[in-house]
Formats: sequence, C-alpha cells, structure tokens
Amino acid sequence: MYAMWAYHLENENRRNLSVTDLKEKYNELFYNNKFVLPRMTMVLTTRCTYRCKECIEMIPYLRKHEDVAKEEIFQDIDNLVSNIDECVFLELIGGEPFLYKDLDAVLAYVVKEDKIRNVAIVTNGTVTLSEEMLSMLKHEKLSVIVSDYGISDKPGTFVDKLREYGICVNVLYEQEWFSAGSCEKRNRGMEELRRQYDKCHAPWWCKTIYKGAMYACIRSIGLYDLGYIDEKQDLLEIRSNCREGIEEFFKRDWCEACDHCDWYTEDHRYCRAGEQVNSSES
Repeated sequence: MYAMWAYHLENENRRNLSVTDLKEKYNELFYNNKFVLPRMTMVLTTRCTYRCKECIEMIPYLRKHEDVAKEEIFQDIDNLVSNIDECVFLELIGGEPFLYKDLDAVLAYVVKEDKIRNVAIVTNGTVTLSEEMLSMLKHEKLSVIVSDYGISDKPGTFVDKLREYGICVNVLYEQEWFSAGSCEKRNRGMEELRRQYDKCHAPWWCKTIYKGAMYACIRSIGLYDLGYIDEKQDLLEIRSNCREGIEEFFKRDWCEACDHCDWYTEDHRYCRAGEQVNSSES
C-alpha cells in the first residue's frame, strides 16, 4: 500500500513529508477519534485531449463531456472538509484538468483550506499553460503529476516548462496499464468481490468526488453514466450526509464496480497505456 505514495514524494522537502509521515497518517484513519483521508480525487471535467481506449474512467465513451461548475466544486470541498480531520492528498483530475476553465479559481480556493495538506493536478501534459497558471502552480501546497504514455512529445516539453518555473512535478512514464476489461457484469460472488476490492486498495485509495457525490471507485462514475450499475450502490451524496455517513462509506468492503472490472483478478491483462480509440470504436 505505502509504495503507492511514491510518486508524490519527489521534492518532498518542500512539504516535510516522509514515507513515515504517510504511514502515520494512514494508520490514524480510524484511530484516536480522527478521520484522516490518505487520498481523495475530485473530477473537475470529463473533457480530455486524449481518447484512451482503456481509460479507467471510460472518458471516450461517456454520453456527455462537460465541466463541473466551480460553485459545485467549492461546495463539495466545503462539505468534505467539514466532515473530516485532514486529507493528506487531494488530486484534481479530469478528463484533462488543465482544460477546466475555472482551474485558477479552484486552486486559489483549495490551497487556503488548512485540512487539505497537499493538492496535486493529474495531467497528460498536452495543454500549454499560461504564465499566470505557471506562477500559481509554484505554491508550496501544489504539485503536478504528469502521465507520459509515450505517444506524444508534448509531455516532455510540458515537464521542462514546469521545472523551469520551479514547480513540484512528478512524471509517470507509463507504457502499460492493467486493462479493466469490458463494462459487462461478471456475476462474481460477494467474497470474490471483497477480495478484489481489498487488493485494489479501494477502501482508502480510490474514492472520488464528482458533482456532489462520493463514488467508491472512479470507474463507478462511467458505469453509472452508461447505465451498467445503479448509482445508489457505489455512491454517497456528500451534500446530505454527515461525518458518520462518510466514515461508514469508507468502511465498506466491496463495491458494485468491481463486478464490472478485471483489475486484481485472475482475468486481468495488461494493455498499452494511452492507446487511442479509433473513430469506428467510439
């Protein structure tokens, strides 16, 4: 589990966080009357510059691609922090988050929140950033995680520019992904689903906020949009739930999305990262 923090640790002297710190934060989750989230992701937009065939969010196949209103984002941040003691990492994702037209406003809002210790923007590195955005990203609380799939030269140029500005950047050179497989239901038994959920680190690692709801897995968002699962199974409306409800959601030991995914099962296979959808496949 703790190895999964590694890509956050480059230049960590800026934040004085060590692996030991992270382990302690993780172990505090349900102890000492504290509710500390190791990681939370928040979707800002479902628009993207890529159309990745094996996207875990199924972005190319969604019925609609749109930005979340910044007022909704602010409300979701407020609802989250009012019900927790701390979030070690908040990751802002898409789609491609640098396409989000109000990213500057969201960053300005979230860096002022004391309960959120670190904020990372997860990007494919294909969007050219303005001077104003580059200056904003120098904030000590912010970092950028760049996924370079090896299909474009743009991420390299993007990373060079971030480093030129002294921005904390971490690069994932991904050549292979796990394939989640088709969206169809597998009809696995409950014990098998629980084992899969645990192996995927989903209890602590995969919770995602999107439009006022917390999803058990980021794949749940696309599965619901495409009609494969009932939204009630894999989400919690955070705008109408208290701390106890959110804690109980984190304590769940399975989710419906696992039955529509091959990660951490005997059926899992690898695929090329970033392979693009052909027009005939969309």
